[in-house]
Amino acid sequence: MDNRDDGIAIIWVVLAAAFIAALSAVLIFRATSNSDQQLAERRFDTALFVADSGLNAALEQLYLDPDFFNAPTDPGFADESAEKDWVLGEIADMDALGTLDLEPVEGGEYAYVRPEDSEVVYAVGFSPSYADPDVSSRVIKVDYTPDIDNTYVFLPNFGIASGGEVTVGGRGVGGIKGGAHSNEDLKKGNSKTEITGCTSATDDNDFEPDNPPECGPGTGVTEEIPDVIPTEFHGLSTIDLCIESGATVIREGGALSAKPGKPCTGSTLGASAASLGWSRSGRLWTYNGGSTASEVFYIAGGSAAMKGDSPPGGITVIVDAWDTTMCATQGGDLAISGNIQLTPHTSAKDLMFVVGRDISMGGTSDVFGIMLVHEQFDIGGNPGANNAVIGWGECDSPGSPEPTSQIRGSGKITYNGGLEAPLYGGKNATGLVIIDRWDELQ
Repeated sequence: MDNRDDGIAIIWVVLAAAFIAALSAVLIFRATSNSDQQLAERRFDTALFVADSGLNAALEQLYLDPDFFNAPTDPGFADESAEKDWVLGEIADMDALGTLDLEPVEGGEYAYVRPEDSEVVYAVGFSPSYADPDVSSRVIKVDYTPDIDNTYVFLPNFGIASGGEVTVGGRGVGGIKGGAHSNEDLKKGNSKTEITGCTSATDDNDFEPDNPPECGPGTGVTEEIPDVIPTEFHGLSTIDLCIESGATVIREGGALSAKPGKPCTGSTLGASAASLGWSRSGRLWTYNGGSTASEVFYIAGGSAAMKGDSPPGGITVIVDAWDTTMCATQGGDLAISGNIQLTPHTSAKDLMFVVGRDISMGGTSDVFGIMLVHEQFDIGGNPGANNAVIGWGECDSPGSPEPTSQIRGSGKITYNGGLEAPLYGGKNATGLVIIDRWDELQ
């Protein structure tokens, strides 16, 4: 082969290499473009699921506070596109003001907008995040009608009800509706203990032979006893008692805050704990009374002791533990001692206490209303003229003050019916509104 043939061969090799390189670039570009397109499509699809999570949160917010709004009255819209732009503009305004409440979920973040004086709520899903330059957003709109016929209260069927074993001793349970139930064993503490109403249990029931004739089965009966989770009641709070950086901080509670499900996120208040009737030592909050402040108090991460009378308008106390999982809890206990007078706050109907772990009661205090307990209760005193005690009782966390639920000593529960507890009883959070129309804005 002469030099001319060598040159031609080299040219062909170079041309072939250039062609292969160009073809590879095209293929890589197309693959990258397809990959980017697929990623954008996934984000677009995911944003709708994220928005749906936001809708559930918005409906729960309306369940807790039907008057909630976080945007001005809408100006009216020529079409869906203008309506969507307005919603996204309100989100941008919140972001600029530092009031945008973005909640992370799998696949992205959501926010919701409820205009003032409107029965419309918008939920917006952002994927992968609100701040990502390649974000996909979807906007859901719901027209709803408030369900004004549903009072959303829980009326106890028994003076005592527990998801765990209960020993009823002392002077037992009385009153017109003074029955008792356990989803395990219902035990008799001594031969003189009486329960005037019907008794039932899933397993053994020592009181079954004493049941009045009108009662149903005494054993093999399981009652739904919803879990007692203090944060679910935070929407009732008017005052949050917080420990921040070791200091006592008083904040507005869920009933006044834009975040009713998130304790200690409200505005800082000028009041002191003492002016509200409380003192604190470590994580123990003690209600000493002597205050005219009628409030629903949410104790965020602590325990409580009641040693003073409530003011004329009453108080309701919600005690949340500082370390909580379903069956492992630190704190969240409440103790009552002495001879004090306690009535619930009027806004909480008849709900006196929500306790994140155990409740212990001694003395002869006159305590009116419903006591909801996550774990166990120990009633060693005589609470008052109309009470119901409900313990979820499916856990007993290590180190808790009460290993079992019981009535003992001179203790007695008297339940005459008619007591109502809001935000309890397994209600669906979306049940407060009837959804008339669901749309995605384009």
